[in-house]
Amino acid sequence: MREGGGELIYDDGAIDLAHSFRDSCLALQPLGALISTYPFPEDFEMAEKQEASVVDHDIIALVEERFSLFYLSPDQLAELQDRGRLAARDMLPAGNGLLLFGDSGPDRW
Repeated sequence: MREGGGELIYDDGAIDLAHSFRDSCLALQPLGALISTYPFPEDFEMAEKQEASVVDHDIIALVEERFSLFYLSPDQLAELQDRGRLAARDMLPAGNGLLLFGDSGPDRW
């Protein structure tokens, strides 16, 4: 299956990172997890900005941030599917959950 930009997701040179992240999430069963491939000038400020969304379990706000790779637990995935909030982004299955990339094709990370 070709993704939006014409690049197969499994041809992505960083797919092993996504698989390792998925395996870690499946083993740890976190309430939330993400990978950001973009440097933030003030990491503390970025984390502080997300604090309310994390504490309030505002999965929609976190998904809309379009982090490079975001793990959705089965409950979070069901909530987003019920609300029709899964945008046209590349995704990988993660057990009963999902890994949601920030975008699709060559811009997925």
